[in-house]
Amino acid sequence: GPTLAAVLGLYFFGFTHLLSAKTGLLTLYGGIFLYGLLVVRKPGARTRMLRIAAVLLVAAVALAMLLPSLQNKFFYTIWQVGEYLRGKWLNYSDIERWVSIRLGLEMIRQEPLLGSGIGDLYTSTAQVYQECLASEFYKLPHNQFVFTWAFTGLFGLGSLMAAIWHSAGSRNWWSLPVLPAVQCVLLGSFMVEYTLGTQIGCTLYVFATLLSWLYVRNN
Repeated sequence: GPTLAAVLGLYFFGFTHLLSAKTGLLTLYGGIFLYGLLVVRKPGARTRMLRIAAVLLVAAVALAMLLPSLQNKFFYTIWQVGEYLRGKWLNYSDIERWVSIRLGLEMIRQEPLLGSGIGDLYTSTAQVYQECLASEFYKLPHNQFVFTWAFTGLFGLGSLMAAIWHSAGSRNWWSLPVLPAVQCVLLGSFMVEYTLGTQIGCTLYVFATLLSWLYVRNN
């Protein structure tokens, strides 16, 4: 019933704050925000959503005050910004992501049309790190759009954007708020991960998207 759903929702909301990385929390809030925007447009749903939003806000503030791990994530991020401004980047997880995206853009600048080739992604990445930073350490670009463009060129990027638009642009999807909210979470991960470049990320995205299409078809 509704009570069980509310209890489970609060449980997983709190559990996510305990274990998730910062990017996971950001995509979670993005999905919740989009879901709320779509639901409040429906007649009679505004009061209910405002109550849910108030409960989630109180829960989030309480978790931020009570969980040292959550506080550490926030202060660690602020500290990393200072380290980056001092020219440091190696062994700092968030900065390494940003550097990987920046150097991914450099690879795009060198091969904008066809990309460097998906078969040479490790070699190409190692080479640009050596050229720009004189470093043997490297990370693949932690942004799905930069990753796709850098290694498969404009043709690959166009195919990715077309696939996303085919889902996000569907009017049937937007009539069911939970579906755009799920896609918001998945696409949010695209901004800080090469989600489709890993088996688990690709499986999760394809599974969630096909499940959404099946739900739309049956309803």
